[in-house]
Amino acid sequence: MSPKISRIGLFDRARWPDAFVGGALCLDFCNTVESRGAGRFVDRLLSYTALLRWSVAANSAALNTAQKLSALARRQPAAADHVAAEAGRMREELYRLFSTIEARDDSSVLVRSVNARLAELPALPSLKCSRTHGFAYALPGRKLSEPLWPVLWSTAALLTSSDIDRLGHCHAPPCRYLFVDFSRNGSRRWCSSASCGNRQRVRRAYLLVRSRAGT
Repeated sequence: MSPKISRIGLFDRARWPDAFVGGALCLDFCNTVESRGAGRFVDRLLSYTALLRWSVAANSAALNTAQKLSALARRQPAAADHVAAEAGRMREELYRLFSTIEARDDSSVLVRSVNARLAELPALPSLKCSRTHGFAYALPGRKLSEPLWPVLWSTAALLTSSDIDRLGHCHAPPCRYLFVDFSRNGSRRWCSSASCGNRQRVRRAYLLVRSRAGT
């Protein structure tokens, strides 16, 4: 059963370490798997409640929408579990799509799945002013699948933008977070200079010390 969504902690992005570095909501959604390149990874969207919390933290759903959906999930726990599982499947589809595009491989087959999902969505809703993060979609809070809608709208926006040519991924194993590289010369290599970038710098310094000690 999904616990009640409260105001406490929902806007604390520390719940999602380094997960809002993608430059697009759909990429941040893909980045809810930590250490994707490792044998043991961390999935941060294992429940419907986690999906709601992420959506509010990402500002893709307003708090009152999350509260309505949380109440609906408590009444329909099996349906909520299904949406959580579907979120995981959609996330992997999107990750494969963006990785394929970054590699300059043929993504036409993978785009079909996105088109099929987009065809099921309603028209874009109006925006709602958020006292915490500016604006969020005014989702009605009547369908459990609503947290996935902004992710798909973001996917369509990114795919049809010139930013799609700036796709990159973190080169610090085993991270593999996706991002739009907004650096001036396209040289971004880390999801975050303060986390993966710093760990790589420390690792290189350590290896350099060891190599010098061995000579």
